[in-house]
Amino acid sequence: MTKRSLIAFLIFGSVFGIILGLFFNSIYATIVGFGIVLFAVYEKKESDNNEKDTFNNDANKEDDEENDEEEKLFKYNLLVLLAEVMKADGKLKSRELDSVKSTIRRYYRSESKQKAALKQFQLILKTRNNIHDVCNIINDQLDDVGVTELFMELLAVAYADDDFNDKEKPVIKQIRNQLGISTQEYQRIYALFMKKRQDGYYRYKKTEQSRKSNGNQNESYDQTTRVITIKEQEAYNILGVSENTSDEEIKKAYRALAIMYHPDKVSSLGDEAVRQATESMKQINQAWNVVKEARGIK
Repeated sequence: MTKRSLIAFLIFGSVFGIILGLFFNSIYATIVGFGIVLFAVYEKKESDNNEKDTFNNDANKEDDEENDEEEKLFKYNLLVLLAEVMKADGKLKSRELDSVKSTIRRYYRSESKQKAALKQFQLILKTRNNIHDVCNIINDQLDDVGVTELFMELLAVAYADDDFNDKEKPVIKQIRNQLGISTQEYQRIYALFMKKRQDGYYRYKKTEQSRKSNGNQNESYDQTTRVITIKEQEAYNILGVSENTSDEEIKKAYRALAIMYHPDKVSSLGDEAVRQATESMKQINQAWNVVKEARGIK
């Protein structure tokens, strides 16, 4: 007998007991009957609450699993495109590999996951990958901010040796076109990337605390010498506008970027994606403040 059937049986039996108690004028039977009714009603309520909690827990678990799959897919496709950029000039340069390792350390927080990701990347390097197919998957999975942050990670590898050479440029351009990034949008993303790179957001340095914490390999941003200064022309470039753009159009551009780069939009892609989107938004806000002050916009 199920719990629901048992409760129904108790309710029916107790009601019958109450009727008999009243009919034969038995106060004890009536009291017992009321007691059973109250107990059955309580059990019914508890059963419903437990079922509701189970449903909510299952739903939350499904959401977590879905987010995990999105994050895994994002990271895998990132590794594939990083490999394509690294192979572009036909040489596997040590500084580019160091940049990829840095990216892996940022996106994979535990040492075991970092080692597994690096091993996976080394296998990807030996594989022929179809950029068109990978970019189609990315376009289906990510919105604008996710695509932008992924693309800036590719630029970070291309600039790892401070030499964005002619063999790397066609691969970056191919990926850019496949991701649907226009020339104008690319110029804005490039300006944003260069500002973040200048401020050290694609370079890592082990902290003293991480060295002492049981050999933990996690790394953190080196912020010891960071001073954010954005020149006016840089600010226009980051906002994707020119000095000839009207105040109203600049406001619209800034508002659109503020919506686009909201960190919540990449929450399913992991902590590092959120951190990068947050930093991008900081740079955009800085650029807006520079332009607003220069123009006297209220």
